[in-house]
Amino acid sequence: MGSSMQVSTDLLPDNAGPGIDPTRDLIPTIALVAAGNILITAPSFPANTLRELVTLARSRPGEFNFGSFGIGSSPHIDMEALAALAGFSATHIPYKGGGDILPAVIGGQIAFSFTGLQPALPLIRQGRLKAIAYGGGQRSATLPNVPTIAESGFPGFESGGWFGWLVPAGTPQAIVNRIASDAGAVITAPEFVEKYVHGIGLDLLNLPPAAFATKFRADREDRKSTRLNSSHGYISYAV
Repeated sequence: MGSSMQVSTDLLPDNAGPGIDPTRDLIPTIALVAAGNILITAPSFPANTLRELVTLARSRPGEFNFGSFGIGSSPHIDMEALAALAGFSATHIPYKGGGDILPAVIGGQIAFSFTGLQPALPLIRQGRLKAIAYGGGQRSATLPNVPTIAESGFPGFESGGWFGWLVPAGTPQAIVNRIASDAGAVITAPEFVEKYVHGIGLDLLNLPPAAFATKFRADREDRKSTRLNSSHGYISYAV
């Protein structure tokens, strides 16, 4: 019998009372893919780069709105972090879901927003949205001409998420290694990468247990110490 769970690691404190402690109760098994956020505007917005957007927003403090799919969501937190770092102010407009952000940008109700690359990609390709900067650690293979936020003047700043599998503490290492090996073989197959990774705007990670454990710990430490790295981790695990 199996079950699955999804967790945003940055919302879990180290001591969550009687609940789950991910560093104690779970074993990182494989980091599968990364999903960087994309900073978008309408095509008519008078900025084509992140530097231009920042300069414009600084010159007109509080005039521009940005959207998110709720208070405390990744687009909200990450834009607030970027605004604080870059020295501009903008008004947050929370929507009920991610699907509301894209038409709001197109229609001019909000000036810009972070959003997942996957839902925005068709509209970017159609020319109905403009991609300003990508939140991944490196340029997206899907949109290689769009610079990262780090390249655009904010070294180390990332916005997005990663997806990985963890298993309960106490799982034999041989099983952990077998899961990582089998999953890695699937997700690195060229046809799989083309259709289900790069084809939908994701980035391949394929981090085995030791490398994933290092990333898992580092990301949680980053979240405790700074808002500079806004990378969120999402976990699926089977029991």
